[in-house]
Amino acid sequence: MRKYFRATYAMQFVAALSLLVALFLPWHVRGGTAIDLIERIFDNFYFPYSLVSPWALLAILPITAMVSMVRGVMGIMFYDEVLWYKLAWRLGLFAVISMAWFYAAFGVDDDLAWTQVSNLRVGYWLTGSSLLLLVVVLILERIIPKEDPVLQRLSRLPLNDPERILSGYYRACPNCLSPNDPKARRCVNCGVLLFPDIPDEEKSG
Repeated sequence: MRKYFRATYAMQFVAALSLLVALFLPWHVRGGTAIDLIERIFDNFYFPYSLVSPWALLAILPITAMVSMVRGVMGIMFYDEVLWYKLAWRLGLFAVISMAWFYAAFGVDDDLAWTQVSNLRVGYWLTGSSLLLLVVVLILERIIPKEDPVLQRLSRLPLNDPERILSGYYRACPNCLSPNDPKARRCVNCGVLLFPDIPDEEKSG
């Protein structure tokens, strides 16, 4: 299960990296790359068909990519210490909205609000594909359990519970030999720093 979960974070890193690269590719026949469009945030404050500048919303895309890349690296390296899930999820949804807003707001002329598909370039489609993959991976991160159900039940038992001791689901402190949770950073009895155990499959690999 650990390998599958780390593979999910690796996919998240790849999707975020692809999203970041796509921002530097051509998006529109007239608008240039997404970075070019973001730089035009303050060029024009009046949009007859929208209340918010479409390029201002696009600024969320590089933020989404960087946050997801950091989470992907954290998941690959630390697995159990991945932060900012809610932030990444909200950024992903907001990025999808910004893509749709760009499509609706960036018209080919003043009288046409909707963007023609023929005017969109590879950067836009790669961004959309990368964003879709990122959202799917975030969903997988939520639904795939990190631990076996049996281990989840054992983790809720007291540290000195006989069933937990007999199952071996504990870590003995090297200093005082007190039982600790396998994920504990310090001993609950003496406070000695506990270094994480290396899984058997990683030792053999």
